[in-house]
Amino acid sequence: VLVALEIWHLGFLVKRTKDTLEYVVILKGGITEKCHLKLIAVGEEGSEKLKIKKVVNSAGDNPHFSGNTIHSIYLEEDKEIKLNVLIESPIKYSLKIDAYAL
Repeated sequence: VLVALEIWHLGFLVKRTKDTLEYVVILKGGITEKCHLKLIAVGEEGSEKLKIKKVVNSAGDNPHFSGNTIHSIYLEEDKEIKLNVLIESPIKYSLKIDAYAL
């Protein structure tokens, strides 16, 4: 059973190529918790799943991911986490991020 967590997040585009978009994502949780993050593309036509190609955290590590989900991210209360996320898409989207406790 997945339990949704309330997190603050900000995502902004930093690099665009023909077939990929690179976003910086900043997260801040209200509690200390290990979670999965689901990234969803939000556009004028609605929302859809994204295909993540690469994730790098601020320590230079590569958290495990599959499809549109980044797995086992450890949030600490009132501390920010920064991730660089490369997405396969030629179209720029706004990001919606849902967090689920493990």
